[in-house]
Parts: sequence; C-alpha cells; structure tokens
Amino acid sequence: MDNKTPLQEKKRFYSRETEETMRSFYNSLNEKDGRRYAGLEALKIGHGGRSYIAEVLGCSRRTVSKGVSEVAELPQKK
Repeated sequence: MDNKTPLQEKKRFYSRETEETMRSFYNSLNEKDGRRYAGLEALKIGHGGRSYIAEVLGCSRRTVSKGVSEVAELPQKK
C-alpha cells in the first residue's frame, strides 16, 4: 500500500505552469544552487513546503531540507 498521494490530489501552492517553469529552472542549475533554490522555495511555503517542493522538482525531501539549512546559514547583509 502506497501512502503517497499524487500531486494532483494534494494542495497545490503554484499552478501547473509555474511548477513546470520551476522544474525547468531547477534542472538548469548546478547541484548546490539547485539545492538552495529548492530550500528557498520550501521556506516560502512553510508547513508542507519541503514535501511539496521535492515532489514538484523531482528531488528528495532530504535534498530540500539540506537546501533549507544552507539558505539559513547564508551570511546576513547588515
């Protein structure tokens, strides 16, 4: 029994067109930048963002979580 619900049955934060654009952009980035982009998008969404972005971008939730950590560690401009 698969506990995963297909994306079309879950709440969408972005339109399908936007998701496709996000996926294309993510795939154009190098590994580090892609991870950070995924993390930033997840942070914008908040609760449920990591799973949603992982599914949209076709990466693991672990990748998104690592990106969230990396974005949080970026130096803050004063």
